Amino acid sequence: MNSFYFGSADSALFGTFHTPGAEHFRDSAVLLCSPTGQEYMRTHRAFRQLATALASQGFPVLRFDYFATGDSAGNDQESSVSRWQDDILTAATELKALSGLEQLSLIGLRLGGALATSVADGRLTLKKLILWDAVISGEQYIDELRSAHQQMLKELGRSQTDKHETEELLGFPFSNTLLHEIETINLLQQRHFSAEKVFLLVSATAAALDTALRHKIESAGVNVTQLSIDAAADISSKRYDQQDSLLFSSKAVKTIASLIAQDAQP
Repeated sequence: MNSFYFGSADSALFGTFHTPGAEHFRDSAVLLCSPTGQEYMRTHRAFRQLATALASQGFPVLRFDYFATGDSAGNDQESSVSRWQDDILTAATELKALSGLEQLSLIGLRLGGALATSVADGRLTLKKLILWDAVISGEQYIDELRSAHQQMLKELGRSQTDKHETEELLGFPFSNTLLHEIETINLLQQRHFSAEKVFLLVSATAAALDTALRHKIESAGVNVTQLSIDAAADISSKRYDQQDSLLFSSKAVKTIASLIAQDAQP
């Protein structure tokens, strides 16, 4: 495991590369696209465990922080959906260089799933795209964050501060520009999905949007599988008080790793 900075010097991204075991080097690499905000904090350890599990099966893996998040350069006001999409493309290029492989699979969780899907519109051609509880409607996602934030304030006996140019949601600042960009996300409007296979993983009972996305991807001629997956707790920010939970069960990690390993060549 090697942590480093990559990309341009004035907007460096922080990443961690997990080198595969020498005995099991596979024919494709895996890029992990994390959530943001509170959900990033709640799944950071889990993503590290997933990366370790995949590397042990022979897959080169890169996980990274988007610009203006985590340990990457940038401040909150510089966050944007378009920039984060570019970050995925930059990370994909870096992973290809590190691994010496051209075939990539992406795993995206929550907002990371939406971002991963958005660049699989022809900008990236993927072997597999795994979406775990992906944000399908950005407007619904922001509504959920605001609802959870209000719940937190109510239970703590606090009041909402003035929003001004930035709105705080579960301890993380979102600029008005970023909120607007996220609210415009709608995966059901995407026409092209450049992946050989797509897996839709749903922790809870599949909602209408999950089924609609499956039909949308199928209508684009892509092989898609929808699965229920076991998680140790609610991954989304609907329950702010579960932030210290280990949200990936060992079964969930094994399930995702097995999906990546299917049909992979040694």
